Amino acid sequence: VLLMRKRSYYALIVLLSKDCVSFVPAEHKRRQGVLKLRMMSSDDSRGEGMTGELFSYGNGLQAFESGPKGSKKKMIMIGGLSDGLLACPYVPELGFCLAEEGYSLVQPILRSSYCQFGFRTLDDDVADLLDLITKLKTRGLNRLALCGHSTGSQICAHFVRNYINNDQLLSLVILQAAVSDRETDDNALIQQRAIWLDGDTSSEEMLPREAFWSPITRRRFFDLHAKGGTDDYFSSDLSDHELRERFSKFHNVPCILAYSGADEYAPPSLDKLTLIQRICKAMDKEDHPDNVPHIPLLLENADHALYKPLSARKRFLDEIIRLIRTFDS
Repeated sequence: VLLMRKRSYYALIVLLSKDCVSFVPAEHKRRQGVLKLRMMSSDDSRGEGMTGELFSYGNGLQAFESGPKGSKKKMIMIGGLSDGLLACPYVPELGFCLAEEGYSLVQPILRSSYCQFGFRTLDDDVADLLDLITKLKTRGLNRLALCGHSTGSQICAHFVRNYINNDQLLSLVILQAAVSDRETDDNALIQQRAIWLDGDTSSEEMLPREAFWSPITRRRFFDLHAKGGTDDYFSSDLSDHELRERFSKFHNVPCILAYSGADEYAPPSLDKLTLIQRICKAMDKEDHPDNVPHIPLLLENADHALYKPLSARKRFLDEIIRLIRTFDS
């Protein structure tokens, strides 16, 4: 999405991806660098789109905020590899549910959004999130929630692991479809990846086209597909100690870890319930369990992005709102 100013007019250019997204300007006047927009999804469950404000943050990045104007409670929605705005079909419904609880929903464009992830890192994502939070504080933020889908869950986990929450701003984290990028039952794929995992793993050189479905550096390929790589948060062969290294800082942050029972990107052999229970246990305060909930939520028969069944999507959203009401009361 490119927003360009020419004389007194704004031009909005939209690049369509796998989900059809269109933008209808609700107001063409410039107001303190903010453009009001209405955002439509091809799978908008309420058929009403998402109305909000598009604003700049950091060094030339943008974010879209919908929901109650001036809300001090905000949830940031982060999609996975190749995602951007409207990362999942449940996003409009999530925004509607959050608005009823007084939350706005913020959808940022990160430097790794869409197909730029191949030459970015989780550290870049955390830096962008910190810039976004700084901007949101100027927009009234005093209570923050994060929702990550797919690799967006890794971004959220990396953020919590590396961000010291001194101001107690972070009140809730949702990890949905947190599937390991390296774990697979496909032996041919494992052998193919091994070719490109050999070499200088810190290299920023781009790999050949046949290495991956999107442009990618050797470093990011290693991060995604090597055991112990920077992106390796949700693999089932990680030991309890390795999981605690990754998730122990969640001990004072409520979290829902939602895994789809029919996730097309998870290995068929994976025991999904056991995995999410182990991760949630790693989040608990060691030897001294507290009252902060870390909820393993297995969504039976659901696909990766919760396109179907609708009952699983509803259960997921209901659990988020239940937890918000518990901790906002």
